[in-house]
Amino acid sequence: LLATDGSAHSEAALRRAADLGMQCGLPVSVVSVVAPSHGEERRAAARQAVDSAVATLKAQGIAADGTVAEGRPDEVIVAQAKAQADLIVLGSHGRTGLLGVLLGSVSERVIGAADCAVLVAITTAG
Repeated sequence: LLATDGSAHSEAALRRAADLGMQCGLPVSVVSVVAPSHGEERRAAARQAVDSAVATLKAQGIAADGTVAEGRPDEVIVAQAKAQADLIVLGSHGRTGLLGVLLGSVSERVIGAADCAVLVAITTAG
């Protein structure tokens, strides 16, 4: 399961998921999560991020599907993985320590809650 928000961090995660999908011959499901309060512009951006990731994976010969789901990102990602995945791949900005604790981190919450392996592609990009 690849979690994406269309950011540079998610692009790094997409590259890792594509590498694994090709090496293992496995499909990749892509999810982007929006909050109930998000407007149409944010929902459209999430759909674009999913569609772009799915297209990239398919162009590399990887079976892929995607969805935009609503809820709290970490909870949705973990629930999706429980239903269909052995591995969660997501990106992170690489913040650690006090700053990471203060800001909260979807990747940290996913790692803590997931019943499966989690691969975090850490970047320092914007």
